[in-house]
Amino acid sequence: MVRIYAALGDEKVTLNVGGIIHKTYYRTLARWPGTRLFGLAYQHAINPDTKAADFFFDQDPNVFSSVLDYYRHGQLYICSLCIMLVPSVVKIPEG
Repeated sequence: MVRIYAALGDEKVTLNVGGIIHKTYYRTLARWPGTRLFGLAYQHAINPDTKAADFFFDQDPNVFSSVLDYYRHGQLYICSLCIMLVPSVVKIPEG
């Protein structure tokens, strides 16, 4: 794992998720072994010619922001819109 971080250094990666561009460091993607994003970082570490422009995910870009924050901080942050929807979904009385 340490060798992967050393190979990645401060190199940035651009991810196109649902048409929205997200930028981060390869080392951020390498935080969680066994995940798809880790796989991208690992492949780049062993083959630095991998082009970031080729990384496209047909997923909801708003949800991906939370996933990327989890990779960065190790904690899952839920957007305020999601929190606002919870009472109606689980039928919690308001007030």
